[in-house]
Amino acid sequence: MIFLPLVIVVWVVGHFTVWGVDWLAAKGQRLASEHEGRGKSWPVGLRLALIGTGVAAAIGLLQIIVTGYQRKMYPFHDVTLWVIMMATWLVHGACFVGLLLRRPWSRPVSVMLALAWALLAAAQIVEHLVRGYRVDIAELLIVSASMVFLILFGLHLATSKRIKSFLNE
Repeated sequence: MIFLPLVIVVWVVGHFTVWGVDWLAAKGQRLASEHEGRGKSWPVGLRLALIGTGVAAAIGLLQIIVTGYQRKMYPFHDVTLWVIMMATWLVHGACFVGLLLRRPWSRPVSVMLALAWALLAAAQIVEHLVRGYRVDIAELLIVSASMVFLILFGLHLATSKRIKSFLNE
């Protein structure tokens, strides 16, 4: 019973979010069909970018909901870190909306986000090595593979002619 108010809020917000995403996707398809006259299928790279930015935006939405429910900052109790993460989730949300509406500016923002996450992972690896923390080789390999994937993904988004064509660039 204690979590019932939270469940109701999450249910309402979740349903409005799904409705909003569907509405934005339909509007993006209408705008694209006005420019090109036919529907194109989404390139795989853009689908992955859409999923990544959508999940990150959902995390930000959840952060706001739980913070409001608990009446204290969640999950980061430091104000500066909480605000930085909210700004990060906001950029992901804006990129998600731009991708759904098929705006050309969403491609470079997606590239920037992929490369920024790879850079953050590299900075954390360097910090661990400089401070002399114990480094687990398996974790290092996983993070390194993730960084390589993010860099290659960002380069794919930046250079793909199909993605540029899909976004009417």
